[in-house]
Amino acid sequence: MEGARAEIEQDVRRARQELRQEVADLAVGAAERLIRKSLRGEEHRKIVTDAITELERTP
Repeated sequence: MEGARAEIEQDVRRARQELRQEVADLAVGAAERLIRKSLRGEEHRKIVTDAITELERTP
């Protein structure tokens, strides 16, 4: 009985983690779509340039 209970608890934890990951993936996808719609060419270039500059500063 205890073994079955532990297995169920593990399954619940796994399902919760999978759900969290799915929600995070959906949120990131929605944010990407919103950003693509709202950014214009020059704004996009500036973000990319700033990111590259920041990466170059990182040791």
